[in-house]
Amino acid sequence: LGDTDSSSEELSLDDDELSLDDLGDTDSSSEELSLDDDLSLGDDDDLDSLLNQLDTGEMPDEIDINEENSGDEISSQFDLAQMFIDMDDNDTAHGILDEIIQKGNEEQKQKAQSMIANI
Repeated sequence: LGDTDSSSEELSLDDDELSLDDLGDTDSSSEELSLDDDLSLGDDDDLDSLLNQLDTGEMPDEIDINEENSGDEISSQFDLAQMFIDMDDNDTAHGILDEIIQKGNEEQKQKAQSMIANI
């Protein structure tokens, strides 16, 4: 294992060797940030001009949430109907496809009618 006394002497740290003075100037008179300091964002006119520069594009006055979700909803209904067809539960599949015919667009209605015809 060797001489452990010399190893411990080499690894020992003397308190005098460590000093905060070596870390740099810690003068308390240097600028300090405080929670009381206010952030200056400039004039309100500057903020207004920045906001006016944002390109908002053509935004509709109202967004129909049902319209945006209807594509995903109908897609899920097709998947569900197919699952019931695969399980030979044609009555439930037919009911789901009837809902698609009521709510869907022309393409979705045609697909639903085609699936019903194949049941």
